[in-house]
Amino acid sequence: MLPKDVDRRSHREIPATAMSDAPCRCEVTLGTHPARGVGYGHCIDWANGNMTDATKLYLCLDQGGGSSRALIFDDCGRCLASAQVPVDTVRPRPSWVEQDPAAVVASLATAANKAVGQLSASDRQRLHAAGLATQRSSMLCWRRDTGAPLTPIISWQDVRAADWLAAQQ
Repeated sequence: MLPKDVDRRSHREIPATAMSDAPCRCEVTLGTHPARGVGYGHCIDWANGNMTDATKLYLCLDQGGGSSRALIFDDCGRCLASAQVPVDTVRPRPSWVEQDPAAVVASLATAANKAVGQLSASDRQRLHAAGLATQRSSMLCWRRDTGAPLTPIISWQDVRAADWLAAQQ
């Protein structure tokens, strides 16, 4: 257990007000834990000075214009696994930019499976939550009753309506 008022890296005192809002910090040294595998570490909770095991893992999915990425982090913010899968972009006409919805979904699943596949069986049991970040302003129409896509994904990069929009002003 570390003193509550000392920053582990700089060895400077931490004001009490800063300690209560400070995020979890990780030990500098990592080792191998018999049950948890390589990369196992500890977190220091600066709010109460307790050292806890970095037990929970989080799957982060990022779907971008050119690829889908999956990263797995522990409680301390260490990236334990990652994968990236490219996604094709189609330009059927000048100024049009589209993607196949099924290919985007498949790329997310593949990236997630590749990242999770890099974990040991015991680490997979530690997956606690997942989050998804997607392209902003891309558009897709789908059937309300089935969820089946009616259109390709129209990318945020698509400017097919630029002339029409300019004429509206």
